[in-house]
Amino acid sequence: MLMKHLSLIRYVMLSLFVLNSSVVFPDILISKLDDVSLSTNANVGRDLIITEQLCIASNPVSVYGITALGSGDNGEFVITNGPYEMEYKMSYRDRRSRGGFTDLTPGVPVSGFLARPLRNNRACQGNAGRLRIIIEKNSLNRAVAGLYRGVIQLSVVPE
Repeated sequence: MLMKHLSLIRYVMLSLFVLNSSVVFPDILISKLDDVSLSTNANVGRDLIITEQLCIASNPVSVYGITALGSGDNGEFVITNGPYEMEYKMSYRDRRSRGGFTDLTPGVPVSGFLARPLRNNRACQGNAGRLRIIIEKNSLNRAVAGLYRGVIQLSVVPE
């Protein structure tokens, strides 16, 4: 009796696995991400704006969402120089955005972006997105001289 019971459990588990495996999640490739280097002099008269291009591709082509986190408390967008912090803002736009960039808030998912097709050689052709980093002039003017560092974590999820 115990053997029949175990066989039934195996059968049910196998059936659930087969049912769940019919859900198709696209392969996603993120490429062309590089470190961002900034340099500026004190008393800057305008915001510092950096735009980085990256490629997000999937097979099959799908819509995706992005969640961004910085290296500050609660994922805030900050760069640090020892005890000194400087805040920055981030926004993102995919290749089909005609209305401009979408502001990113730390830890808040933003959806509806379209990936590029992922080719057979697993390469991402072209640039599918732009990440914009803005350090406002007031932050720059108050900053203590030195080397500021931070980390940006981008999570991409198919929708």
